[in-house]
Amino acid sequence: MKILIIGGSGFIGKYLSEYFAKFGHHVISTYSKSAPLSNQNSINWVNVKLPNLQHELFDNIDVLINLATTSSLSVNQSISEYIQTNIVSVNNICQFAVTHNVKKFIHFSSVTAVGSYHSKELHSINLCNEPNLYGATKFMGEQVVRQYVGELTDTVIVRPPGVVGKSYFSCWIGRVLESLLNNEEILIFNNKNLFNNIVDLYEIARLCDFLISQPVLPEILTLGASVPITVENMIDRMRSMTGSKSNITNKKDDQRPSFVINIDELLDVGFNPKTTLHILENYVNENL
Repeated sequence: MKILIIGGSGFIGKYLSEYFAKFGHHVISTYSKSAPLSNQNSINWVNVKLPNLQHELFDNIDVLINLATTSSLSVNQSISEYIQTNIVSVNNICQFAVTHNVKKFIHFSSVTAVGSYHSKELHSINLCNEPNLYGATKFMGEQVVRQYVGELTDTVIVRPPGVVGKSYFSCWIGRVLESLLNNEEILIFNNKNLFNNIVDLYEIARLCDFLISQPVLPEILTLGASVPITVENMIDRMRSMTGSKSNITNKKDDQRPSFVINIDELLDVGFNPKTTLHILENYVNENL
């Protein structure tokens, strides 16, 4: 199978590129600055400056996975760069998918596309409410993709929560782990609340693999772990595994939004997420 990954040099993109190449797929992965070092020599790395998507290798694509993004983790990004990558380039990628008869299109968005969320459970059908700049542009990118649904053969929007992996500490749970490893003081809020807003790279790869094999794709999926656990239990498990001496303080604050991700839509299509504890323990172990 010929798979084109836009944004292949990023944290998720590099992993997916190597994952699919390892299983014998013809992988073409784009980068904008420098091609990453990889243990899979069969990957075709192509330098692309979005929104341009012209290259001789881009013909007869079976699966297109779009991971290109300007995120809230990016440094010194302007409003125009958010708009260019998260909205304008998405439109160009959709046009490319239509004109090149791409068979399956997997577009990665983010749970931040729903904005400020104050209910106890997050569903894919929830409406956007006061998002930050990143979330707003990701939401608009989703609307662009939806405009092409009738023209694209098979399309799905995937909203991942915080993504974890080796030497990666950017999301909230990653910052907590980094503090534990450094024996720093930690302030947490509402430790009795449930938590499942976590996925790792393997879980994302497993979902993509699953979606590629499906005859019909759902319109949108919000990815989360199964079997939520309390924040308190999660922190205690991490501290036990790391042997951390961190002092942990809990503060109750009802104004801070907290929710679990409803995974019924994942289960309905036949995908069974790993448990929160399973993902958490793997994450800690690979960073010890």
